[in-house]
This record gives sequence, C-alpha cells and structure tokens, in this order.
Amino acid sequence: MTMPIIARDFMEAITSSDSPTARERFTLPVAERFRTALDSGSDMHWTDDDSILLAADPALADALILIALDGTLTARRVRTLAVHPLGRAARGLAAAIVDDSMNNPHAAYDPDRLRQARAILAIPLASRHRPARAAAALDTAFLDLYLGEADKAAAHAALTLRLRPGATVARTVLDSARRGVLPDRAARLAAAA
Repeated sequence: MTMPIIARDFMEAITSSDSPTARERFTLPVAERFRTALDSGSDMHWTDDDSILLAADPALADALILIALDGTLTARRVRTLAVHPLGRAARGLAAAIVDDSMNNPHAAYDPDRLRQARAILAIPLASRHRPARAAAALDTAFLDLYLGEADKAAAHAALTLRLRPGATVARTVLDSARRGVLPDRAARLAAAA
C-alpha cells in the first residue's frame, strides 16, 4: 500500500529544514478546528486528509488530547502544541496539562468536553485508512481512561493493537484499563457516576 499523497508531502516537509512551517501548514488547521468544535460544542468536519494527517503525525494526536483536557488553552498555546511539539515550551505545557488533569482535584477537567472530543474522534475512528483508525482509537482509549470508562478504554486500546500491533502505548493503556488503574480524577468521576 502506498502512502497517501498528503501524508507523503507532510512527511517530506517536516523532515526538511523548516518543520514548523510544514506543521503550521498541515497540522495546525486540524488542531484549531478541533479546538473550535470543542469550545463551541459543535461537530467537526473531518476530511480524509485530516484523518491521514492524524495517522501520520503522533504529535497532532497528542495535541488533540491535550486540547480536550484543557479548555482554557489560548490560541497561542494550541499553536505551540501543534507547530512546535518537540520544543521545550510544548513539552512543558503538555506535562503540566497531563499532571493537572490526573492529579489536581481543582484542575479544569470537564467530562462533557472529553465526551465531545471522543465523539469528534469517531469520524477518523471509522476511516478506511488503517493508520488513521489506529491513531483515533488510541486517542479515544486515552479519553475513555480519563473518563473512568475502563471497558471502553480496553476495547479501544485492543483495537489500536489490532490495527498497529507494535503500539506499546496502547498496550500500557490496555493493561491499565484491565487492572482498573485509572487516573485519580477519572476514578473519582467514575465513583460519583
């Protein structure tokens, strides 16, 4: 199977000397539309190219999870996550969002927003493009885990492993879900439901 043209163009562009410009051109619009959909409570129109980019760029998948977890991100911070994923600022921001979401009982954690993010990811999850389905399944498994829905997290992590057998992160999510090891906030949320 040959790599789709947009994925090939993206991979060539980000391996060139001007990776931020390539990410700004290809992945930033997807991240911005995802955030806009979450903020407005509306659906997101996914194109086939969007789904393929999600599969081609793990940093975009990470950015979408972080955008879902933190509803207070400014446009500048969304840009940092999507365009400069390997930069110190993006790594620090990502770590802070994950730490807050998992450990801070006062973190801005909106389960409705996470459910909506999961619904938005249903489009690439249904894609015919196997790598796009795998990327969306893994993101969905993380959202399930944050929501305290261990059975769904296990199912989505297992789907990821069927589609991408070498996905060690999916194996970790699957093991966590099966053992009932959930982030603190998700466990409290599940207990309160």
